[in-house]
Amino acid sequence: MRYDLVFHNREIQNIFKSKTEIQKLVDGKEKIFIKTHHFFLEGENGFYAPSPSDKILSRVDEIVKQFYENTVGIHIRGSDNVKSKEMSPISLFVDRMQHVLAQSPETLFYLSTDSEKARKTLLSHFGESRILFQPDIELSRDSREGIEDAYVDMLCLSETRLILGSYWSSFSAVAASIGGINKVTLKIEK
Repeated sequence: MRYDLVFHNREIQNIFKSKTEIQKLVDGKEKIFIKTHHFFLEGENGFYAPSPSDKILSRVDEIVKQFYENTVGIHIRGSDNVKSKEMSPISLFVDRMQHVLAQSPETLFYLSTDSEKARKTLLSHFGESRILFQPDIELSRDSREGIEDAYVDMLCLSETRLILGSYWSSFSAVAASIGGINKVTLKIEK
């Protein structure tokens, strides 16, 4: 894939100082790739997120129409983020989800993960009637399909009432910001 602009953490830290500078850099560009864990732009009403394409919105709508009022988002990092896997093991999510169900038995969970192990573990504990997720997605985030699938997950998480997220991962923080909802990071307390 060819992009008109590519920025990583260092460029974001060094270049982006104000909304005006960002707008000047991206004006007239069609394809922009930004890979960072930093928030670098707030829109007029808080967090700024790019407008999804009709294709992405259609995929999100198909999933979100299955949500209950009490759907809780679950984001578990499982592949490339060692700190996240160590500090936010799957067992913490199982425990918290059991607690949520004890308080609100009608709760449905939307799972976003890059880990087949996490998906299988939660399905074995809670069953397919309790866990929603995108079927047949590309778990690797190094391809166009994987990036699109992750974006769909992020937007679906933003439509839940609460996100239970992984330590050292900005993914669920961005989803919570897009949706204007709360996020709780599950991590081992040392």
